[in-house]
Amino acid sequence: MLSKSTYLVYCYIGAKAHGALPQEGIEVKVATPDTVEVLFRNDNRLKKTFLAFLRKKFYGIFLVQDNQWVTYGWLSRPQTPGPIHLPAKIKQMDVYWIFYCRTREGYQGRGLYKHLLRLLIGQALSESKNADVYVDTVADNVPSHQAVTSVGFRFCGIIETSKLGMPKLGSWILGRWDKEVEHQNLPKGTLV
Repeated sequence: MLSKSTYLVYCYIGAKAHGALPQEGIEVKVATPDTVEVLFRNDNRLKKTFLAFLRKKFYGIFLVQDNQWVTYGWLSRPQTPGPIHLPAKIKQMDVYWIFYCRTREGYQGRGLYKHLLRLLIGQALSESKNADVYVDTVADNVPSHQAVTSVGFRFCGIIETSKLGMPKLGSWILGRWDKEVEHQNLPKGTLV
């Protein structure tokens, strides 16, 4: 099976205003095997995925309310393989890359994703004060584009991928990063 995806890529250029958690009662939890087991005990797919991320030494954060996740996100580091959805050449870059982020329905639009991004950026900068930090979003996710740019990222290209999957053999991701694309060439409805 062949599937194609388009991701807008952003690079971190500097801090925007930081603030307290945008909602009272939200806790920040760093991903560990124990937090994954507790928060995703009823979701075997995510539990398996996140435990695999931890084995790869990715850094994860969960925003939690009433013992359930409300937002999560992951950070690959220079010494780890890059995000799982990117082509090998890009995954091998010596950078930090924020990926696999999600906010639970009912919690969207409250600034939680922005706070999560700030926490992940902070982790990268605590490990390397001159860290190159990237994040990507799917091309049609306008709220994510707005959140990403509001915390200090700027648009730096489009990655187009083709994923070829073959049962029992595995999957391969091919693609390229077009760093020269102009803003007007972005998909219709995209704000950057």
